Amino acid sequence: MQLINKENSEFYSSKTGLPIHVLEEMYVSESKFHEEILAENDFDRRTALYEYIYTKSAKATAPYLKEYFFDLIDAKKLILNIYKKEFEGKSIIDIGCGSGAFLYVVAQSGLSYKTLYGLDVKAPTFPKDAFSENIKTIQSSIIKFSVPQQFEAAMLDNVYEHIVPADKAFFLKSLSDSLVIGGKLVLIIPSRLFGPADWTLLVDRTFSGNLEATCLHVDETTFKETMDNLEKYGFGNFKSPIPFIALNPLKQIFPNFRLPSSFYAAIEDSWLMRLLKKIKFRGKSLFRMEVTIIAEKIK
Repeated sequence: MQLINKENSEFYSSKTGLPIHVLEEMYVSESKFHEEILAENDFDRRTALYEYIYTKSAKATAPYLKEYFFDLIDAKKLILNIYKKEFEGKSIIDIGCGSGAFLYVVAQSGLSYKTLYGLDVKAPTFPKDAFSENIKTIQSSIIKFSVPQQFEAAMLDNVYEHIVPADKAFFLKSLSDSLVIGGKLVLIIPSRLFGPADWTLLVDRTFSGNLEATCLHVDETTFKETMDNLEKYGFGNFKSPIPFIALNPLKQIFPNFRLPSSFYAAIEDSWLMRLLKKIKFRGKSLFRMEVTIIAEKIK
């Protein structure tokens, strides 16, 4: 286990509202989980480890996050703006929906949709209003799951990296089965090349890939690896919006801009990108990328 940087603890305590001791306790317990689950060969014992650590982390943060749902609303509005054309008029499921903030934003946005479902191990608690009445929830494992219908669009926002490689086959099969042919899957995943992006940030928050994630992120990945895995389960026609974090404002101005994901796969670990990611602003890599892919189920 790496030593925590005091300045990083203070930064994220200020940013999240979580006391430093809570952050540091989570780092210790999640690091232990990371080591144990990657070494575990039994599916049921891995399932128990997932349940234990996510329950523990949720209890640790709950007293400090009462307004967190409404903070997330603003972030999810920006995400919906980028992927609006993938979701408009569709039957929608958010897999690993967490607080349900994305679903709530869709419901209140005025965007047309057929059905709106969220799936997670714990059903989210929504504000009691007309928007929430249109959202249905499924309380289920997100690794092996079944859904009451096939959907035309699915959101997978910062979920993929939480599933260990040993469970990816179950997970991707369930994902594929949940979509109709021609259905779209939107993935947002931290890139391993610009990590870490879990509480290993308490050790290194340069986002330069110098240190692998060692907490809840058990499979931070790359464009190429993700597309290779998705192709095995019937996905193709991969497209991506601009993946550079620093250019998020530009994505809001040109939300429909897409390039083949293969373009970003070709440059993500090129000599040019390795050179560019050494350029830092306020200690962080300026050209940090995330893995953002729109995949179509083609078979």
